[in-house]
Order: sequence, then C-alpha cells, then structure tokens
Amino acid sequence: MTISIRQIAKLSGVSVATVSRVMNRHPGIRPETEKKVRNCIEQYGYAPKMIKRQKNNNISAIVPWNTADDSAWYVGQLIQGLGNYAFAKHKNFGILPVDAELEGRVDIIQELSQNNIDGVIIINAESNTGYIKDLHKYRIPYILINEDQYGEAHHVVADSRGGTEKMTKYLLELGHRDILFIAGDDARSDVRSRTAGFTAAMQQAGVKDAENLLFLDSGISGNPYEKGYKTISQMLLQGHGKLPYSAIIANCDAVALGCSKACHEHGLAIPADVSIVGYDDSHYGEYNYPAFSTIRQPLKKMSELAIIEVDRMITEGFPEQPVSNTMPVEIIIRESTGKYSAI
Repeated sequence: MTISIRQIAKLSGVSVATVSRVMNRHPGIRPETEKKVRNCIEQYGYAPKMIKRQKNNNISAIVPWNTADDSAWYVGQLIQGLGNYAFAKHKNFGILPVDAELEGRVDIIQELSQNNIDGVIIINAESNTGYIKDLHKYRIPYILINEDQYGEAHHVVADSRGGTEKMTKYLLELGHRDILFIAGDDARSDVRSRTAGFTAAMQQAGVKDAENLLFLDSGISGNPYEKGYKTISQMLLQGHGKLPYSAIIANCDAVALGCSKACHEHGLAIPADVSIVGYDDSHYGEYNYPAFSTIRQPLKKMSELAIIEVDRMITEGFPEQPVSNTMPVEIIIRESTGKYSAI
C-alpha cells in the first residue's frame, strides 16, 4: 500500500508542511521532531512521487562532487558521450553532483524529485554505495557505468576482465613473468574483474603465487600520479635501485605515468629495463614518452548505451531483472612495452 505525505504527517503528529521541511532538511526543525518524522518515514517506507514530464524525459548523470583527479579524464569522456547523444536525440540531460558518501533513500529520491529528474546514470559508484539499492527498490530508472553491485544492479560495463587477461598474456608472450599489477581499490567491481583477468592469465601460464604480484589499494596518499610514483619509488629504494618486476600493469594511465617518472629518476629505461602498461587510453598516456601500451574502454559508446537504457526504462517501465551490458575493450600496443631482458 502506498502511503501519502498527509498520512505521514498524521502518524507523526505534525503538519504536512513540517514533514516537507524535514525531508528538505530545512533549518529550524527541532531535533526530536525531525527524529520522529524520519522514523515514521523509514517505518512506512514513504518516498515522494517522481514528477513525470509531459514531453521529454529528464535524465541526469550522478557524479560525486569530490571526484578524484584520476577520474577527471574518465568522467569527462562519459559526460561527453551522454551529452552528445542527448543533444542529437533532443533529450533533456543534466549533471547532478552529489556527496560521494551520500546514504539514505529519502535524500537521493528527494533530490531527484525536486529537480524533476526521471532517470539517472550513475558514475563512479562502488559496490557498497547504498542509495542504489533504494533506487532499485523504488523502481526509479537508473543504470551504473562500470559497476554492477555483484550483478544485482542495472549496469553497463567494459569487459575489463577479458581486456586485462589479454594484456597480461601479451606481456607473458614477450617473456615477462614477474609482472606487477597495480589493481587499485577492490571496492569496485571493475577492479575485481581486472584482478580476476590478471590472475587467470598468470595461473594459465603456470606462474605460481600470482596473488603475490597484486598491489591493491595500500593507503598511499595522493592523486593517482603520486600513488604510482610513490609505489614504485618505495620499491626501488627497498631494492637499492633495482625493481623485482620486469613489467607493470597500472589501473589507469595516470598511475602508469607516476610509475614511469619513478623509473626514469632511478635510471631505468622503458621498455628496455621495465615495460609499463596503462588503462583507459587517455591523451596523456598516448603523448607520454614512450607512449603507453594500454587497454581502451569504449567510454562514449558505453555512456550512449547507458542513456538509451535509462530512457527505455522511463518509457517502457522498470525491468524486473537487472539490465546487464558488457562492451568489448581494445588492446593498444605502443612503445612502453618490449621483450623481457634480464637486468
């Protein structure tokens, strides 16, 4: 049974206006009143109705307002793809910046309702981003890009497992066995997929203890350039200028750039002494010297498919089963990788 804001007001013993002010986080509400209203909202599962538009569907991209520097190029490509498609098809499209730590059904649904948003594309979510379950529960059209929340959420993802596995096999064919994989934060399904691809290729090649070659998020502070730089610099200092790996696969081109800088400062030539692979095929990876071999995601095509799926949900109805789309990636070979040679 659907409950109305008037019923919430009656059950809470307050006015409809007070319920509205509580939901909008209006200042001046007494703490005990706010707590009583919010408890009632949670108990009865109240959610404000989405306002439907008469003509075009209103679709927005939800982007964390504190998006890290490593995501700037990546997010920009996705937004450009969404915007290009929306413009060509005369769709209403905007960007909704939110707190990356946002939790709670009332907050996010209220944001969408206040902004007359009918559906959303969510960028840079993690597997534990809680409000996505609420979007799904209340059947609000949405789709995630490069996150599937363990297969339970609507998503468009790149074949990051297949791409990483293929790139790892390429390095193995060049003779490399000690390959460092800087995976990143495994709170994202995309990172877990890449890790699975790397591990599978190494195990198929008979490399023992491949998990020991993984470098997950270690708490090293800084932007991705600094993380790549600090990670390799520390290893080189511990090894007195020698790196225990002949190849490095970084989780993005920015991390690869930091790794490259550290290697150059310690006198290691790329790729003669160490091969380096990036991810995403960004412009700064392409114009680095030497240019990075990398794994290219079809970011603009992914975002185009995402907005098509959301538009379809708004028009045809919320699907009963999770929408799942996996798009192929492309292996790009450039000058930063070469045959293994003992140092």
